[in-house]
Amino acid sequence: MSDIQFAHPWRVMCELYVKLMGLLLQHWLMLLFAWHDEQRSLVKLAQVVRDTAGSLMEALAGNRSLRSALL
Repeated sequence: MSDIQFAHPWRVMCELYVKLMGLLLQHWLMLLFAWHDEQRSLVKLAQVVRDTAGSLMEALAGNRSLRSALL
């Protein structure tokens, strides 16, 4: 048996956890910035969060400020 057969279930679980963390982060940002304003579209805000995920990851890694990633 090769190592790939053993690593595959772990890779699937890691991908699942990363996607769940991304959804959780998206939800927190939506709650923080738009939940109180009924004029904002939550669907459009979710798309903006997904589009800016790269800069958010840089901010979480400490390569840039979170403020600059969100502005």
